[in-house]
Order: sequence, then C-alpha cells, then structure tokens
Amino acid sequence: MKKSAELQENLIRRIGLITFVFLMVLLMIGLRLYIDVDNYQLAMVTSGILGENNYCRYISWLLCVGIAGLNQLSQQVDWFSFVCRVLTIVSIFSLGAVVNKAKGKWSWIVGYIVIFSVAFPYIMSQNYTLVTAFAIGTGIILLMLSLWGYVNGPIWNVSGTVLIFAALLLRMNGAILFFPFMILEILQYCYRNWEKAKIVNLMKKIVPVLLCFIIIVASDMLVQSSEKYSASMRYDLARISILDFPVKSYSDISDQVPQLIENDYNMILGWDLLDTELINSELMEQIAENGARKIPLQQAFETIKQQFLAVGGLSALTSVLMLWAFLNAQWDGKLKILCSIGGAGIIAMYFAIKGRFIDRVAIPLLLCLIVMATLTILLSKGHEMRSSFFVGVLCVLFVIRLTDLPIDTWDIQLAINAKQGVETGTMEETNQDVFFQPTWMYYSAEGRMIQGKLPTKEFLKHNMSMGDWSYGQVYFYEHLLEMGIENPMRDLIERPDTYVVDQNVDQILTYLREHYDQNVQAITVGEKNGLPVWKFESVVQ
Repeated sequence: MKKSAELQENLIRRIGLITFVFLMVLLMIGLRLYIDVDNYQLAMVTSGILGENNYCRYISWLLCVGIAGLNQLSQQVDWFSFVCRVLTIVSIFSLGAVVNKAKGKWSWIVGYIVIFSVAFPYIMSQNYTLVTAFAIGTGIILLMLSLWGYVNGPIWNVSGTVLIFAALLLRMNGAILFFPFMILEILQYCYRNWEKAKIVNLMKKIVPVLLCFIIIVASDMLVQSSEKYSASMRYDLARISILDFPVKSYSDISDQVPQLIENDYNMILGWDLLDTELINSELMEQIAENGARKIPLQQAFETIKQQFLAVGGLSALTSVLMLWAFLNAQWDGKLKILCSIGGAGIIAMYFAIKGRFIDRVAIPLLLCLIVMATLTILLSKGHEMRSSFFVGVLCVLFVIRLTDLPIDTWDIQLAINAKQGVETGTMEETNQDVFFQPTWMYYSAEGRMIQGKLPTKEFLKHNMSMGDWSYGQVYFYEHLLEMGIENPMRDLIERPDTYVVDQNVDQILTYLREHYDQNVQAITVGEKNGLPVWKFESVVQ
C-alpha cells in the first residue's frame, strides 16, 4: 500500500513537472524574439551579416567560432538567439528536475513558484547577460547538490558543469559574478567534510569547471591580444570607459585635453562616433584618464535602493528565501548566508560607485543570493519545506508576479527563421545610397526587432547607425568596406549619395565645419521613417 502511494506521488510529481516546464517554454516562445537591443545587435554580428568576421568580445571567441560553423548549416537561423533560448529552456527543465527530487508536501508549490519568479526576468528580457546568470546559477545548484550527495548519479554533475561552461561561453563577465558565492558553498563543504575521500570528491567536481574557465579565458586572451584584434580591443575598452561610466563635464577636462572641442565631446557622449579618424582610441583614452568620475557614497546608496525597488518582485522573493534559509540553517549555514548578503552588498556598492549598477548587475546579484538560499534550505538537516508562513508569502509574491506579464509583447517568433529579413522605408534606395541613422531608430523604427527578423545584407549595405558598440571592431571595418565608406563623417561631404536621417543635425553640421569644410550646408532631400533625410554640400561663398 505504501509502495503504491509512493508510485502515485512520483507519477503526480512527473506530470506536474512536465506540465510546468511545458508552460514555461510556451511563455518564453510566446514572447517577441528581440526584446533587448544588445541581443539584437549580437545576433547581427554573430550571424555574419555585418561581415565575414563574426567575433564579438562580449561573448567567447569559442562560441563565435561555433556559431560561424552553424551558420554554414543554415542561413535562415539566428543561432545566437537559438542558443540563448535553448539554454533558458534547459535551465528551467533542470530546476524542475531538482524540484522533483525535493522532499516534503510543500516542495512542488515552493519549487515552481521559485523557478517561475527567478526565470521571469530572463524570459521577459531575453538579455544574454541575464540568460548567462540564470544558466550558471542553475549549474551551480546542480553541481553543489551533487557534491553534497543530495542527488545521486553522474547526470547531475555533468549537467551542472555543462550549464556553467555554456554560461562562461555566453558572457564571462556576467558568469564570474557567481564565483565568490560558489566558493562560499565550497568552503562550507570543506568545513563539514575534511576527509581525504570527501576532498577527492570535491576535486572531481570542481576541476572540470576550472578547466572550462581556463580554456575560455586563455583562448579569449590569445585572440584579443593578437595583431588582428588588439586595435579593436583598445578602441572598445576606451569607448566603454567614457560611455558606460560617468565622466566629468567638458569644462572640467578641457584644459587636460586641449585638442578636444566641446561639440566633439557632446557628440561622443551622445554616441555619435561617425568620425573614425579623429574620434579614435587615443582621444577617448585621454578623456577617460582625465574625465573619470566616481559617484558620491550617498548617491551610490540611492542607486542601489532604486535598482532593487525596480525589480521589487525578485527582491521580495530573495528576502523571503534568505530569511527562511537563515532560520533553517545551522551556525555555519547562518554564517554563509550573512557572508553572502555582505558580499552582495560590497559588489553592489562597487558597481554603484563606478556608476554601473544597472539591472543587469542587480538581477544576477539577487540570483546569487537565491542560489545560496536554495542550497541552504534543501541541505538543512531534517528539512521538509513545511513552513506554511513562508509558503503563503511565496504564493502571494507569485500572484503579484503574474500581474507583470507583458501581454503587449506576446508574439510567437522563432530563431529558426529570423534571417529571412524585412525591409521598410519611405525613400527609395539606389545602389550607392547610404543612410546614417540614430542608433535607436536603426534598431527599432524599421520594425525589424518587433517582427523578430534580422536585416538582410542588402539593407545593411545602405544603412548604418551613427554610433554603437560595433564601431572600431574588425567586422565594422569590413562592413564599411562593403558599403564603399572610408570615414563616415568625412564621406558625408566627399561621397555622393551619403545622407543622415535625423530630426536635427546641428551637431554634425558644426562638426563638419570645425574639422572639414567651413562652408558646408545641410539640405533636406527627402524623408525616411517619418524623419527628414539630410545631404551635406559645400556652398561656395
């Protein structure tokens, strides 16, 4: 009778797990493919439509090579987005499998609520940094549960290692955020299991992860320091230092960088990088060296508070789980929870002072804490998830989370046909026409992101943004060569059929007069996507 009841319970668990995973996958597929502009641009680069070279330093060189190989198999699939979605699905399924192993009558409810609430921001945004955090967080849970013996069999260890490896390939800078917390878990294991056999078991689990880390870091360092990529790396690091972090006003740095004109400075800070000769690595390095600005402590605290409030549902879930874990844990587990909170606070403060504490840092930090809380709760001695109070709170949070579902972004779009392309516009393009557009319009106004399609190579021969993180990269210069462009800014007056699409071109006009031709004038010649099209011509006085 007891055995029959256990079989029935296991069957219900499996049916619940399959149903839950299926609904989660439907939720993800039912949302637009390109919600995040960074993912959209990475898909463009890795798919090879900007140039044959598809290496982007934000993801691993090994992953770029792998995607380049997959591109040969099918020219219709956006393999980068495909990898992100598959990785999210595998992470959801893996967490569901852990729930299936959890003990106690409340385990299903709690487990599913936690999985949904944790997965929610990753599914909603599709941002590759958040997908990385979700994958490595899941991998650490699987690996650590296997290490502690909570789950048995090589499948758990292998799955955890594979997820961590995939996360490192996708976004190294996002993945390493989890390493300090993983080390905390390992230290607790060593404290409790200081025997030779246990340490050998630890090494068997951890060494493959370390090897994966070393291989990815070594390959990226070799590629980035090579003659082919070193200049693009220098440009990108210089650009990041002044566009991704706060800098001083022009009046505060004009004396230290005398060759810098105020209009030039405003254009750079506005992501207008059209001049590939004068706006170079050396100039941006000088700006960064003299203009770097740290955020005051009080403002940093306010930034942290605002960011965590902006993701209030996940912050509330994290707080409940951390409190639950602290109350369930023994003294070493309590110490681990306190160290995790302190470590997360230090990391948050570091990024806030640097001026870079954004949602893509705040959300992974919260996930780090959820990973630690989950492991502590599951591994607590005699734990069976019976606290009705905490279950009730989690249920309330779950209902609140459901109200955040973005109904307006539901549209079934698949990565397997994302490269069929879509072209729109109101000004006919000739074989020589080139249009430079504001970055926001280049990626969204044409309707390509909304429709879940990447632009065609033919479209990209005639259209380019005025500035984004592709500037200065190897594939960027390949793209310019294919367009017949040498220096985009100078070619506005020297190359026929070269235009700017924007509401206002005063800054560009001032720049051209200060650096190239004081007699140049801006003339409207048409309209594209509801904005005037400008042609720059020299007018003899």
